[in-house]
Amino acid sequence: MSVTATEVSLIITSEGTAALNYLEFPIQAGYNFQSTNKVFNFSIGPSLGYGFSGRAKVKTVIMNGNVKVIEESDESKAFEKLADDNDYLKRFEFSGMVSAGVTFESGLFLKLNYLHGISNIQAGEGTFRNRSGFLSIGYTFGNRN
Repeated sequence: MSVTATEVSLIITSEGTAALNYLEFPIQAGYNFQSTNKVFNFSIGPSLGYGFSGRAKVKTVIMNGNVKVIEESDESKAFEKLADDNDYLKRFEFSGMVSAGVTFESGLFLKLNYLHGISNIQAGEGTFRNRSGFLSIGYTFGNRN
């Protein structure tokens, strides 16, 4: 009797992205100082976020050596908890926010903001924290000091 065994070496690769929409409620302590015709401001503080919509995409590829066995993509609503699934994103998150900006004499202002997630929003295994940067451009009426 002859038995031949073939070794199978599978390589599984998963890549994912998420596009999340949050309402953020920051509480910031700030400092302003005036230059000749500009007011500079810096602020820092916590922020509570509520995720109201979003999509998560995952692409999984299974290779046996150089041969692609399976390639599968899955898209789901990011905050939707399915009955048999513990792998979803929590709606509430706690972050820290830092901001720096300038207000010009004309009333035009520019502000750079950075938000860094502190709480893990992944309900299942693993860690997922929000990070985002954004630029605010606007106009302020009245006293600019």
